[in-house]
Amino acid sequence: MSKEYLSSLYQTAVDACRPQYCLPEAFKRFSPDQRVCILGAGKAAADMAAQAYAYFKDNAYGAVVTRYGYQTTQPTGDIEVMLAAHPVPDENSQQAARRLLDIASQVPADEQVIFLISGAARRWRAYRQGISPWRKSSPCTGFCYAVALRLSR
Repeated sequence: MSKEYLSSLYQTAVDACRPQYCLPEAFKRFSPDQRVCILGAGKAAADMAAQAYAYFKDNAYGAVVTRYGYQTTQPTGDIEVMLAAHPVPDENSQQAARRLLDIASQVPADEQVIFLISGAARRWRAYRQGISPWRKSSPCTGFCYAVALRLSR
């Protein structure tokens, strides 16, 4: 096998994971006519927010946080895109965490919440397996875990 062929296989796999290809199918579980709060974190968060807005249109609101340089040029409507440092959090990271928790705490009981996360998903799997998220994590995992706890109440 040639290097070019293997590179094309790799690129095809990476492209298949892009939000515009994988999220529309996942969103079909939800009615586009229902109001939904979109929260999220990760380098793909802005692109995922754009896909959520494309599906739910003006029924989507919320906020996501992504790394500096990973904002999107696509519209996100009322889904705010916040920028912060990664992997070491900065003041904007802390403000984004507070903002996401604030939004999550105000979601009416009759509205859906979709938490979009990219990159750190492997840490969620570790937590479900009984491993503390702090053992395998960057500082952001604790913040994501806190949001998940707030949403599960």
